[in-house]
Amino acid sequence: VVAASERGEAGEAGETGEADAMQAAAMLPSQRAAPDVLCCVCGVSMKPNKVNTCAQCLQSSHDVTSEFAKQAVLLRCKACERFQKATQGWIYCALESKPLLALCLKKIKGLQKVSLVDATFIWTEEHSKRIRLKLTVQKEVAPQVVLQQQCTVEFTIQNKMCEDCHMQEASLTWDSVAQVRQKVTHKRTFLFLEQLILKHGEDARTIKVEAQPDGIDFYFSAKNDAVRFIDFLETVIPLRYKTSKKILTQDTKSNFATFNNTFSVEIVPLCKDDLVCLPLAVARKSGNISQIALVSNVTNVIRFLDPITCQVADLSGERFWRTPFRAILDSRRLVSFTVLDVQLHDSAEEKARLREEAKRAAAAFAGAPLDDMPVGKKRRRKGKAATTLLTHAGVNVSPNHGLATVEVARDDDFGVNDRRFQVLSHLGFVLKPGDSVLGYDLTTANLNDNDVEELRSGKSMPEVILVRK
Repeated sequence: VVAASERGEAGEAGETGEADAMQAAAMLPSQRAAPDVLCCVCGVSMKPNKVNTCAQCLQSSHDVTSEFAKQAVLLRCKACERFQKATQGWIYCALESKPLLALCLKKIKGLQKVSLVDATFIWTEEHSKRIRLKLTVQKEVAPQVVLQQQCTVEFTIQNKMCEDCHMQEASLTWDSVAQVRQKVTHKRTFLFLEQLILKHGEDARTIKVEAQPDGIDFYFSAKNDAVRFIDFLETVIPLRYKTSKKILTQDTKSNFATFNNTFSVEIVPLCKDDLVCLPLAVARKSGNISQIALVSNVTNVIRFLDPITCQVADLSGERFWRTPFRAILDSRRLVSFTVLDVQLHDSAEEKARLREEAKRAAAAFAGAPLDDMPVGKKRRRKGKAATTLLTHAGVNVSPNHGLATVEVARDDDFGVNDRRFQVLSHLGFVLKPGDSVLGYDLTTANLNDNDVEELRSGKSMPEVILVRK
């Protein structure tokens, strides 16, 4: 039985071998597995290739990275920290950024002789003035034999002053200067303007910036840059400016002269939360608003808020400079009060109903769907800006304030006297008994203004004006 089974297995094995041989004969030459061969250099078993040499022997006998330089120099301006680029002059590049990587790769001589696969930065100390790249390159060392290797390229940063900084260091090189001033004791509007300048990158064309007691001087190398800077300021803040020029050199034969241009810019002397006394003519032309008002905000227009009626009025810079006026009290004169009682005049439901009506009216005016026109926000449509305000009794009313009678007491009077104030305030929606609120105490303020004296003589001057919670 054992012999019979062995003869059967031998017969099956013979049949299987014949089948494999027939299948291998039926395969195409490209589908047949190539047998291993020995490396002609070290004798290691390997898959055959065109040169019959293993990868280790190929790397030892061929150096792909020898085709390009391993060291290079980058020129950087020490003043403005820009890198020199042959085609574009000087450009800004952050460390380990894509623009800097592209600049470094273009500085490597002979890199075009190989195929670049990958390039990454190797961390170096910021003050070492060294930049290192790890490159992965490929090159065909034999017909249909491609060798891939890695190497490190080191760049040395050398300081060189660019043309703009060189002109800046020299004397009398600026062409135009914008002298921006705001003549107030506190510069909240000016600080807001500085943030807008940085946000929009309008300081990129300046060659020098100097701080002055009432503002900042911006120096430019060309007059067109200064004019563009002034145009930007006019779109974000109410101002006025004057221009002048001073002759530096003159050639009478060729009728050529060089000038220094000066732009004297004056910002409106008003800031947010300032208390103003509007001239009577300005108050009447602004919707007959009360003369005593708060500056709600300052953008390209000045928005005033009547704290007694919640009425809102906008004043453009052109109208302001026709009849200029100053604030009678600023935010440094704010006094802390404690809220004792609050009685709302307009309920929240009535305010919501008026707000919905204003929303429908603004959406119909702009030709927009009702859901696309939020109340209290600006929506630009066909080049026009529509500001949604509540209209009550024919005047514009702020949608975010509620009129209320508030009973307050000064924090300094606790434990000294029992004096209390009953005031009308626009903060009815946000105040509750026990809250702390800032306001102006007009009973102890020394106000030197003719319009204020007329209001006091007519007994229409409030004792306290609340500003913010």
